[in-house]
Amino acid sequence: MMRSFGAIVKLMGEDFDEAKIIAKAYANKQKMRFIEDSEDLETLTGAGTIGLELLKLPDVLDALLIPLGNGALFSGIGRVFKELSPQTELIAVQSEGAPSMVESIRSRKLITYPSVNTISDGIAIRIPVKQSLIDLEHIIDDTLLVSDSATLKAMKLLYQHLGIVSEPSAAVGIAALGDNKKRWWNKKVGVIICGSNLTPDQFKNWIMNG
Repeated sequence: MMRSFGAIVKLMGEDFDEAKIIAKAYANKQKMRFIEDSEDLETLTGAGTIGLELLKLPDVLDALLIPLGNGALFSGIGRVFKELSPQTELIAVQSEGAPSMVESIRSRKLITYPSVNTISDGIAIRIPVKQSLIDLEHIIDDTLLVSDSATLKAMKLLYQHLGIVSEPSAAVGIAALGDNKKRWWNKKVGVIICGSNLTPDQFKNWIMNG
């Protein structure tokens, strides 16, 4: 899809963070600006528009579940809600196989991992951005981790009942709902479902045949 807009796409590195390190080195060599998710303000303000859209709903949300990667999505939406709907509980959801951000937030110190093990590659962070942890400290009310099996189940539910093709990273909020059903009983809960980046084989194996 990026290529269809004229971008030059290079797939490099074993995971998200290694690809970012390579990209930073390339940008430095070419004397280009490197835009980093959650470090550069523009990535937060763009996400904040999602929060503004949600606040147009007729009912106030009791809770909002947001996938947590590097933190730009959560920071942008979270800042809007803390200002305009402070009563809404903001919950960060990450994969059990890539828990560095959640563990860093819970322990209030930077925790990194040498590798990750999850299908939710869009939020598979092993080296948190320090600025993001600072920004999120007073925004996140709670954190949850979900398994890949729960995420796959959530992807299938989204497709079967809503016709939504979701990538794993976008389905973790629904997975968290399924894992904590009693917690959300009789509450108005919002879930951010953002991203449908699946290969044809992944769609077939994870959603249709899984």
